[in-house]
Amino acid sequence: MNSTRKMTVADRIKYREEVEKFFEEILGRKEKIYAEKDVTLLDSKSAGFVYIPESIQRLLNTTVMKRQEKIMQNGNDLYDESQKYMYHTRLQHEKGAYARALEIAMYLYSKPEIKQIAENKGYKKYFLAFIMNALTHDIGHGPFSHTEETVLGLPKGWHEDVGERMTTDQAEFANALNNVQAGLPKTMKESKERNFLGLNRFLEGQIDIDRADFLVRDSYYAGLDYSRAGKFTFELFENFDIRRITDKDGNTKKVPVFKANQFANVEQFLEKRFFNYDNIYYKPNNLAREHAFRAFGLSLLSAEQKSKLKDFLASNMNKKPEDVDLNKYISVEDVRYLYGILNLSDSDKTPELGALQKMCIPAKKLRENFYLGLMNPDANGEFSKEDEDFVSKMENFKDTEQFYKENCIVLQTNEENEVDEMKAKIKELLKIEQDEDLEQNGVFYWTRKLCMYKAKPGEEVYIEDEDGKVYEYSQHPKRRLELKEKNAKGICLIIPLLESKGISNETIQKVKDLINVRNEELAMRLKKEREDAKGER
Repeated sequence: MNSTRKMTVADRIKYREEVEKFFEEILGRKEKIYAEKDVTLLDSKSAGFVYIPESIQRLLNTTVMKRQEKIMQNGNDLYDESQKYMYHTRLQHEKGAYARALEIAMYLYSKPEIKQIAENKGYKKYFLAFIMNALTHDIGHGPFSHTEETVLGLPKGWHEDVGERMTTDQAEFANALNNVQAGLPKTMKESKERNFLGLNRFLEGQIDIDRADFLVRDSYYAGLDYSRAGKFTFELFENFDIRRITDKDGNTKKVPVFKANQFANVEQFLEKRFFNYDNIYYKPNNLAREHAFRAFGLSLLSAEQKSKLKDFLASNMNKKPEDVDLNKYISVEDVRYLYGILNLSDSDKTPELGALQKMCIPAKKLRENFYLGLMNPDANGEFSKEDEDFVSKMENFKDTEQFYKENCIVLQTNEENEVDEMKAKIKELLKIEQDEDLEQNGVFYWTRKLCMYKAKPGEEVYIEDEDGKVYEYSQHPKRRLELKEKNAKGICLIIPLLESKGISNETIQKVKDLINVRNEELAMRLKKEREDAKGER
């Protein structure tokens, strides 16, 4: 899985000099450039480094950005032993997206015709805005990333709106942005509204820098082949032009268009994205854990117990982004959230809340990886007293592995028909008529839409053919991929909630047996398929 891209020392020096020159022109001043190693960027032009000017480095020291060091990129994936090495953070991902945006901006700015327009029309600022929008695209995430959206009942995209507010309304962060370039928060918003050079689809599109970074980064930490993904993402973003096209509705617009020689890379990107969602992000165990966190949060909110964590949940539950207290919101990340769970008073806990608390604490054998990801020393290499106290409390909390296995029963498939059939059987056993009544009885059910490719306006992918004609990907005559769609569904039982509803032990056991027996059948089927596949080889 080692990188195949070979860069000489001279190549690295040359690229760093190009970065220095680019920022000097865009910022209008010369700044010291810091370099950070990042193995997931080995196949990019930076050859494994993130280059950061001094003013942006100061921005990284704000509360908003430092908080990202203590939010896991993949939420609660670390609770699953098969993904125990996925301890990378939101900040690492944001820096990676920034590095890819920087390469795109430098690639475009190196084109004489684009550079001339930028200089003549005062558009240099939009190149910086594009890079900074990439760096800050995830700053609105709550503790455990998408898990908190599930806990708080928040819609998709909520964290993006909160993040945009931070660039203008969180004083320390807005000031730091203005210190990079006067008026930068306004320019960042303006560049999106203008869709400068059609680059919005590289910030949020079917092939964008967000996905480009997390496909490679998550593959690396999951122990998958990341180098191949690194190679095709790098090649995509170095082989496109800005073209004026007419879309299917007759609208003329500027968009990035991938060159004809990138067709295979486009399809590899889409296949890799589909694979990662189906096999990593939408794994039943991962999504079930989100609902264990939700069950805990709802139980804490209804309890008489007073705590800072309860206040945090109450202040954000079902809130509109414009109504969130930003300073309170950024005061909590994964460490503070887990610290709040650990600190619940034994005297105030109900049996239900106590059981759900245990379900939110990682197993002992996985706790070291939480520290690897979340414990960040200061400039002197020392940890804060609160961090040390957190580690101490975590270490002293008894092992939760067996308790969780016994109290969160998960159907080990995300196939739609399988899950719907199981849901119907559980409803019959529990005498529940409406799907809406499942959750309050301890049965959590979810649906996630998974698409190989969506031709959503503003997100489409455009590619040339060999004659230079531009096609939207789904209409390209060379397309070979089936544009698969899938409803990834799941269901799990949170046993403490079933018990709290007065459901008999006999009925609970019948419901558990339903899922456990089916899981055994699924495991046997998978084993047979693997054995048959070996036989064919």
